[in-house]
Amino acid sequence: MPTGVQPTDSLYEMSEVGSDQSSDEENVDFTATSGKYNPGEVESIYNDNEQVPPQRKIQYLLMMAKDCIPGFDVKTTHPYPIFLGRKGWRSILLVTKSVLSQEIRRRKPEARLNIKNKRVEEIEKLLSLWPVSDQKDIDFITAKEMEYRNTLLRKLHDERTERKRKSPQTKLDRLRFILCFHDKKIREAFILSQNTATSEELGGQNSETREPSFYDLIAKKFNDEDFLPKTEALPGLHEDFAKSTLVPKSNYFLTKNNA
Repeated sequence: MPTGVQPTDSLYEMSEVGSDQSSDEENVDFTATSGKYNPGEVESIYNDNEQVPPQRKIQYLLMMAKDCIPGFDVKTTHPYPIFLGRKGWRSILLVTKSVLSQEIRRRKPEARLNIKNKRVEEIEKLLSLWPVSDQKDIDFITAKEMEYRNTLLRKLHDERTERKRKSPQTKLDRLRFILCFHDKKIREAFILSQNTATSEELGGQNSETREPSFYDLIAKKFNDEDFLPKTEALPGLHEDFAKSTLVPKSNYFLTKNNA
């Protein structure tokens, strides 16, 4: 299984982490008669673990997404192909024949299927003969697929950030750090950081209203890709400074802890 995904987990469970529960009522349809949310058929099936087991929910939802979201295909829609190339993810994201045939029978109970010698792509074409048409179902599928997609995009972002954080510091990175001191605010904050803090100042370090510290300022400056400092040509100082050098942001990521 992919790193961070337990055998019984699903991406659905991952996507629920950090979701904004306070906005749920703004996005649901309340019926005028009962005053309660009335889910569509697809949502009811999806939430029923007997009909769609937890380990099959992603497959089921992405199968439905291909059926009703124009242009969607788990094999080509970013970022799914990235994860399909990783160990363990194909069995999570790619629909199986059994899931497809179960959905066909739901939509067309009288359909006679012989899936043994058919490829998944052929069964998908059969499914498309009876497309999802209820707007409530389409809205649910579209929203849930976007949750999955955003979960994977966040995962990729976190991975990139972690790689940058672990990238080794180079000589140019150290030079970039020094060039940050051209900023007057950073110089002043550095001088203040060398003074002994009072107990009151120490107690307010975690306050949301406190002024940015030296470490806050220099980390922000260093990691700003728009900050493109150049060294001054000082040939008499050292051969490394014989010419002016542009020092752009590298993969190294400066934090308050390693500043």
